[in-house]
Amino acid sequence: MAVSRVRRAFTLVEILVVIGIIAVLIGILMPTIGRARAQANAAKCAAQMRDIGQQLMIYATANKGIVIPLKALPPADTGRVKHRGGDENPDQRWPMFVFNPPPSQRDNYIAPQMFCPTDSKPEGDHSYNLNGAFFPIDDGRRHFLGHRAIRVGDRIRNYTASEAVLMVDKWPANPEWHLDVYYTDLPAAKSFDANRCAEQWDRLVFDRANAAEKKKYKHGKSGNNYLHFDFSVSNNEPRDPRDPPGIPGMAAPHTYLQG
Repeated sequence: MAVSRVRRAFTLVEILVVIGIIAVLIGILMPTIGRARAQANAAKCAAQMRDIGQQLMIYATANKGIVIPLKALPPADTGRVKHRGGDENPDQRWPMFVFNPPPSQRDNYIAPQMFCPTDSKPEGDHSYNLNGAFFPIDDGRRHFLGHRAIRVGDRIRNYTASEAVLMVDKWPANPEWHLDVYYTDLPAAKSFDANRCAEQWDRLVFDRANAAEKKKYKHGKSGNNYLHFDFSVSNNEPRDPRDPPGIPGMAAPHTYLQG
């Protein structure tokens, strides 16, 4: 006599319970996975900054210690130079002179290490800004005094090399290539314009639509990445690189070259 076997299937309630348990587990794991991904992206971004810093150092070694590539202006501006930023054609911007091998035309002359992994499509096709304050503005616009450019090994007033910011993790929506500084009453007084400098820093480095809005960092609570003048990289927001010690609130911005 054949014995019949009864196949027992999952009931609808059991299936719903399993689905519920899976959903709870996913809910628990997703924030952890998100944090791990964010930390990995911040670490990769920092590694890219270190690589760029090393290439800037190599460039400086071959160019009398000058860290940021300069461009001589036409004869009418004899003795003046400017940094190679976003107002240049793509094949004449600073990465073309710093990176080895240089970026190719196929990629619009933008090196892969210029893209932070958190930026899907950053404005200006790059994620990092050099601090143009290393070359003091002469006329309040685009001209710089090349002979006063900070060189590797120079002492920077009010700051150690590990405090002075050479490059910043820019906010993705901004297309600028440099953090510029501004002067007032030129050319006689050459005093810094505190308000313009403060505006430039906040606009390029943080997502801050107005003074009342809290700063939003590129890497969330971990902050932004900063390449310093000793070519180290930190992840914590530094003391504002334009303020001398003990003078908060942009009272006397960027003093790298004063005094």
